[in-house]
Amino acid sequence: MYSKETILLLTDYKGNFGSKWDAEPLRSGFDKELLNENFAKYGYKTVYINFSEIQELDDVSGYNILYTSSEDVGYHYKSYIEDVIYSLQLKGARVIPGYKYLKANNNKVFMELVRSSFNSDLINSLKSWSFGTIEEMNRLEHEFNYPVVIKKSTGAMSKGVYLARNERQLKKIVKGVSETRYLKRDIKDYLRHFLHKEYKKDSLYRNKYIIQEFIPELNHDWKIIVYGDKILILTRHVKKNDFRASGSKENYLAGSRSKKVDGIFDFTERAFKEFDVPNISLDVVHDGSRFHIVEFQAVYYGTSTFNMSDVYYKKVNGEWIKEKIECKIEDLYGESVVRYLDNRITC
Repeated sequence: MYSKETILLLTDYKGNFGSKWDAEPLRSGFDKELLNENFAKYGYKTVYINFSEIQELDDVSGYNILYTSSEDVGYHYKSYIEDVIYSLQLKGARVIPGYKYLKANNNKVFMELVRSSFNSDLINSLKSWSFGTIEEMNRLEHEFNYPVVIKKSTGAMSKGVYLARNERQLKKIVKGVSETRYLKRDIKDYLRHFLHKEYKKDSLYRNKYIIQEFIPELNHDWKIIVYGDKILILTRHVKKNDFRASGSKENYLAGSRSKKVDGIFDFTERAFKEFDVPNISLDVVHDGSRFHIVEFQAVYYGTSTFNMSDVYYKKVNGEWIKEKIECKIEDLYGESVVRYLDNRITC
């Protein structure tokens, strides 16, 4: 039905595609006509289809499929999107990025599990643990070197991120982030403990979370967005009397004003190639001797770094140069996808 020069873009129930910080109307995503024009420049035709409509196609094997995601409260619609994208991948469609990156979006537990699947010191350099209950953590609590960072599985802009300096603080914080209270069910389960010999009660703390190695004495991190061969960078200073950098926009320095450390673009370039995606958002820190990727998102991430930046960086003849931004974010996105597709098709 469609040729390999056709890109199918899956839109949400509102007809939106992608995430764009200054979208008009509000939260309407990328400008779809601009995306059409951009892909057409490179010989690609674009077709927008809703997630429910894509299921009407009998054969999607080999199709190039881009998709949006959702941050609806409770992630109910995102759960549906995950079902659709995974099914398309199982049917042989080329979903971009791969399903694992959709599942990792706003899911820090799965993000860490994806990270651990990379046999790469560039990506898998930070020690972390994931847990589904507090009881699981209790078995390993003596392995932690304090302080440690605790993160709820969902959350952005530093929300749900905490620091524990000792075992007592760790248990208190984990109880708060993992608590699951269902009064009627909990009472019934409590009674089972008396009615059935050797019955083990269900945990009251079953919200998943991660514990991550803490890097001391950081005064800033970087939000880095890569679109193919172009890098956008934003320096975020650690908030006063805090250990987190995200969420305090008054101390952000973007583009040519960003505080860059030697080697950061080379590190980013090497790491980006290992992810096998057209574009990505990275949270990066430097511990004084090496870089670490704290978090990553390859779909439906914030784009304010683009709006704050006056330049992007690109390698020319082995040197990183800055070029003034004179394009729309749709141009960068579309170009990165075309570069990715062409490389995959010809290799």
